[in-house]
Amino acid sequence: MYSRVKMKPYSLDFRQKIFDTYLSGGISQRQLANKFCVSLGFIEKLLKQYRETASIAPKVRTNKRFLHFDYRYIS
Repeated sequence: MYSRVKMKPYSLDFRQKIFDTYLSGGISQRQLANKFCVSLGFIEKLLKQYRETASIAPKVRTNKRFLHFDYRYIS
C-alpha cells in the first residue's frame, strides 16, 4: 500500500530568518537555499508568497486527502 507522508511546514521563526537574510542583500536565492539547507523551490515559493500576500507564514492546508494505492486491483 502506498501513502503520502505529510511533512510539517517550516516554523515562522525559521522563515523569518531566511527572509531577513535575503532582505539584507548580497546573496542569491540559490546561495540562500544552500546556507539554510532548504530547496531552491522553497525559497522561490516563500518570496512569491510574500510578494502576493505580504506574509511569510505557512499556508493553512485544509485538504486532508491522501493518495492511497490498492494493490488488489492490479492484474
